[in-house]
Amino acid sequence: MSTLTRTKRIRRRVVLPAGFIWMKHLDSAEQAAFIGGMLTRVLSATVSDNWSALSHWVEEWKATANVYADPQATRAVKAGKKELANGNWVDWLSLKKELGL
Repeated sequence: MSTLTRTKRIRRRVVLPAGFIWMKHLDSAEQAAFIGGMLTRVLSATVSDNWSALSHWVEEWKATANVYADPQATRAVKAGKKELANGNWVDWLSLKKELGL
């Protein structure tokens, strides 16, 4: 019987193409999600000859990266994520009721 061993991960600096320099504002997990999603959409667009989903995908991620480029916005997003993780949130129906909407 053989035993599988886990190899040590090697971190490498990614060199971004000039058109994707905004990706430097994403963390490594977000960069991986972007690349994976982009590859899926490139394959789909190649088959369908419809590139709009890919274009939309890139623009959404670019907007996200632009938010992260602003340190104040980044702090606010991180604080919001922390609040959500700690259960500090109100669902939409309760908020509407509270506000009398």
